[in-house]
Amino acid sequence: MNNFCANCGFTLDNTAGFCTNCGAQVEKKINLEKAEPVSSNNLNTTPIAQVSVALGGNEQRVSNFLIANSRYFDTYKLGEIKTVLLRIDESKWNNLEKISYKDPTLHVVISLWGGMMGLDRFFLGDIGLGIGKLITFGGCGLWAIIDWFMIRAAAKEKNYILLRTAIY
Repeated sequence: MNNFCANCGFTLDNTAGFCTNCGAQVEKKINLEKAEPVSSNNLNTTPIAQVSVALGGNEQRVSNFLIANSRYFDTYKLGEIKTVLLRIDESKWNNLEKISYKDPTLHVVISLWGGMMGLDRFFLGDIGLGIGKLITFGGCGLWAIIDWFMIRAAAKEKNYILLRTAIY
C-alpha cells in the first residue's frame, strides 16, 4: 500500500517521512483493521496507566513522602531530599517509615510557654542546652526570647539529621 503526499500528490513509499518531490512532512496513517484490541483482562497486554505507575512508582512514593513531611524540613533542602530519596532502596524506605519527626510549630509553642526553663531544648533533644537554660533561667530571659525565633529552624535541622541518619 502506497501513501500519497497531501501537498503535491506524489506517490510515496510507506516508510517515507518526507515527500521526495516537494519536501513536505508525510502524515503516517494507521491501519485500524490490523490493530489488536487492548483488554485490561488480558494478561499479555498492559494498560498505559499500569505502565506509568510501574515506571513512576518510586517517584510517586517520594512525592507522597514530601507531601506528608515537607513541613518538617527547610524548603531549600527539599530538592536535595527528593534527589536522595529517588536513589534509595526498599530497606531504606522501611527505616524512613519508622522515624517520628519533630514538629517545628509545636516547638515554638513549647518555647513560648516553657522556654525559660529549657523545656523546648529538652523536647528537641538538646539536653545540654536545656540544662543551661534551666540553670540560667533562660539566660535571664534573653536566651528564651532568642529561641522563640530560632527553635523552628533547630527542629527542622534535627529532622534533616534524622532523615540523613536513616538513609545512610
